[in-house]
Amino acid sequence: MTSPQTLYARRRSRAIAYGTWESSVIDGGHVAAHLAELAAAGRSRRWISRTSGVSHNIIARMLDRPGAKISRHNADRLLRVTLADRPTGKVWVPPTATQRRLQALAAIGWALPQIGEEAGVHPQTLANARGGQPRVTATTEQLVARAYARLSVRPRTDRDGRWTAAVARKKGWHPPQAWTEWTIRDAGARPLTEVKQ
Repeated sequence: MTSPQTLYARRRSRAIAYGTWESSVIDGGHVAAHLAELAAAGRSRRWISRTSGVSHNIIARMLDRPGAKISRHNADRLLRVTLADRPTGKVWVPPTATQRRLQALAAIGWALPQIGEEAGVHPQTLANARGGQPRVTATTEQLVARAYARLSVRPRTDRDGRWTAAVARKKGWHPPQAWTEWTIRDAGARPLTEVKQ
């Protein structure tokens, strides 16, 4: 009886001879670059692992050793995770976008209690995020983003709004017009300086 290893070796030799052989292990350079892009956008290794079903150890190896090999199966699963896939729930994400959105709303007169009421988030949670805490939950980021979309086109002009906006100007906070959808979440991006507050 022929062993499975012998049968595999014969099939492999035949496929190589016909030019149809594809190794199950490939160079992982493009996968490492993809993972680095996800990481730069704030996706944690744990989240990538959970979303792709690929072990944390494999992801760590690809990021720490970009020249490492990887199986086609795992490469396909990792490449299916894109920037369009966003963390949800009790997953921690970078605070940049949330902090800038809250500051931008203050620059047009929206105080934290009003933002919190609109977003459904406790004002103290918002204060912590705006104050520069190192991370926020994905849920908080999403709720603030939705409130921002509604409030950023409605500047407050009443007395309390004008006072909030004046305090924001003194702190050097920039209004919504200073940010684009992409730069607001990029920690290295600068605001549009020509925007008038």
